[in-house]
Amino acid sequence: EQSDDAGTTIASPSSMPTARENYVTQRIGANTCDACGAVVAPDDEKCRTCGEELSSSPATVKLTRKEAAGLKTRRARDIWIAASLCALVFVFIFYARRFASFRQEAQTPPPTLTEAPQPTPVPSSALVELKPTRVIVDSSFEGYNATPLTDGEIDVRRIAGMRYNAGNWVSAETPGEHWIELDFGAPTQVAAVYLYWGFDRDRFMPSRLVMLETPADNQGEGLNRWKTLTTLEPGGDYDRTAFEFAPVLTTRLRILQPMRGGPTGRPFVMWVREVKVFGASEDHATP
Repeated sequence: EQSDDAGTTIASPSSMPTARENYVTQRIGANTCDACGAVVAPDDEKCRTCGEELSSSPATVKLTRKEAAGLKTRRARDIWIAASLCALVFVFIFYARRFASFRQEAQTPPPTLTEAPQPTPVPSSALVELKPTRVIVDSSFEGYNATPLTDGEIDVRRIAGMRYNAGNWVSAETPGEHWIELDFGAPTQVAAVYLYWGFDRDRFMPSRLVMLETPADNQGEGLNRWKTLTTLEPGGDYDRTAFEFAPVLTTRLRILQPMRGGPTGRPFVMWVREVKVFGASEDHATP
């Protein structure tokens, strides 16, 4: 210390340095990560789970979370786009293959089918007339009966001079089926059936559709079971319809006119003047 002339004491600077305590600023340790919430140790610089710096400010953490959410959204969108593209590629390949298959099928010619050889009908010169033992019809128009069907008369001029019901058979005029059944009494080989149509007022009356049938068991046991041997559509103003076929062994034949299959203008009747049945001569008979 020093005194001035007035006796005032003046403090002089000390030559001894002022002692100062050294302080080290330390990070405030966090128990959990602000980014992911994982538990962390006090001396960790970064989160061991998500890698986030533990000294980041709340704003930085919020931004980091926002970036992470955006990244997650972009990844989900990319995955969805990739899956959609894969699906589209799959659909394109599928339909491309189908189209190629259809084109190949369209360009491939169908296989050639070889039909089995059909038995040849017996020539007319080798036919021998047969006589059925019984003729049955489904019905008869009033005044008519089945007798003319096998009386041997086919000449329309002579029939025209007879009574109206003497040279023709006419079924009842009903919309159901009409038929003529020929019974031979024993198994017989048949090769042809000629059907001579009735006539009315100088016009023949052929059925529009007619079928030739044999018993389904071919032995005559099933009285109500028939199978079609052949079918014809006589059509216009014709005198005769001929069923000709390879010989068949049967005890009965039936000539069937389906429902409404009668002559033009009279579809509910069947109108026939004669039925002739033929077998094959011995030279053409089936063994």
